[in-house]
Amino acid sequence: MADTIWNVHPAQIQFADGAARIHDFQISQLGRHLKVDGCISSQVSDTLYADLEGVNLQYVFGIIDFHDVEFRGLATGKVKVSNFSGIPRVDGLLDIKDFTLNDGLLGRLALDIGFGRKDDRAIDIDGIIREPSESRLSHVVGIIKPGREEGRGMELNVYADHLNTYFINDFTEGIFDRVEGKASGYAHLFGPF
Repeated sequence: MADTIWNVHPAQIQFADGAARIHDFQISQLGRHLKVDGCISSQVSDTLYADLEGVNLQYVFGIIDFHDVEFRGLATGKVKVSNFSGIPRVDGLLDIKDFTLNDGLLGRLALDIGFGRKDDRAIDIDGIIREPSESRLSHVVGIIKPGREEGRGMELNVYADHLNTYFINDFTEGIFDRVEGKASGYAHLFGPF
């Protein structure tokens, strides 16, 4: 993928009766991997499980062509996807090393992420960011609604403790020039992309 060679491991993938059953699909590269098991079908109960280790967020968001906000970091954790015939439901618990938002390094992010939980077109997040040098904790909770249609954008509540402010530059372009520093306190970030 891209300019990196990944190993594709032997797996079983069966297609029958309108379902795809995946057993032990895995790609790996130098200690990083993506493992997938489960079933994709029109049955609501069928679920696909993914195990991630060191997966590059920038690459993932590039694949789905989401660039309204730039995320970087290496994600490790578990994700499950269900309800393939309706509004998909996604639930995940991720640990993201070197989490970066809009070129601003924020730290290590422990993230509970979902899609289709509260709003069928929104990604809901609840995360704790550990600031890299001081081990201060910031809490972010809210929703992101990808797309350009009416009502798309984000609404995030940020409870910051010495959080790097560099990520704000993309949102304040044309108003402020090069916002840098650390911030503590509450912020409500919202608006369209």
